[in-house]
Amino acid sequence: MNRVSLLLASGAMLLASGVVWADDTTTPAVPAPPLDTTTQTSAAQVPAAGEVGVKQLVGIDIRNANDEKVAEIKDVLIGNDNTVDTAIVTVGGVMGLAGRNVAIAWNQIQFFRDADTIKAKTSLTEDQLKALPEYTSDGGVWHTK
Repeated sequence: MNRVSLLLASGAMLLASGVVWADDTTTPAVPAPPLDTTTQTSAAQVPAAGEVGVKQLVGIDIRNANDEKVAEIKDVLIGNDNTVDTAIVTVGGVMGLAGRNVAIAWNQIQFFRDADTIKAKTSLTEDQLKALPEYTSDGGVWHTK
């Protein structure tokens, strides 16, 4: 038998045996990413335990002892000793507009978990925050205005 006849005979036997070839041209469905349902207006959605990233802190409200919003976290700064030492917060304004950015020491904010959210409180009043020097950002570098 020559090679061509052998190949044809082998192919015929495979077809007769009922072998089904898988169609590998389809791609598996990729699940859609989960919708981001976390809103960061008052408290950030976080896991019940574990570390929290800066992105989850930016945008949450800082409340006073009377549970009134006095500021909102705008940014977190790392000092020369490579530790978080300052928070830039927005104080005043209406609905996030026309507020002033001021810097407060990181240790003046107390964070706590409430179920799957993280909340922030401070002993500073809104008037004390408004009295602080205004900060501005030029190219990502914060400084007093």
